[in-house]
Amino acid sequence: MRKRVKKNIVDTSYRGLRKEYHQMAADLMRDRSRLFDTIGIDHIDISTDVPYKKALVSFFAQRRRRLSR
Repeated sequence: MRKRVKKNIVDTSYRGLRKEYHQMAADLMRDRSRLFDTIGIDHIDISTDVPYKKALVSFFAQRRRRLSR
């Protein structure tokens, strides 16, 4: 059985819509980060459009140092 997929078309030519979307995404990321901090979950924000190996290695090295105290 095929699952139906709903598609939406968004006209991104409107500056206000782009600004609102950007703010919503920033708010979600901030709230997630605060939640993770509150409950003690380590987290890192990375993006696949830039090299992320150095960021990951640094994150785990810092985590190892912090946990070994």
